[in-house]
Amino acid sequence: MQDIEEAKLLPPPTGDQMAELKEYQKRMGYDESKMKSIKYKIRVYDEFPKEYEYRKKHCGVRENIQKKQRDRER
Repeated sequence: MQDIEEAKLLPPPTGDQMAELKEYQKRMGYDESKMKSIKYKIRVYDEFPKEYEYRKKHCGVRENIQKKQRDRER
């Protein structure tokens, strides 16, 4: 579960899952040429949801965190 350990170091995810997927691909070094390979597509679609859900569960979603902070300030 190396991905889970790395996920702890990342900022809370945003609510935009597609933007998060693009950031994940960039972070993992999966450029467009690699993404044409089915091997990399399978790896991304297997690993990304696990990391994203872990970050949502343990860090919260960035927009929700900012909203909670604004609500507390009021």
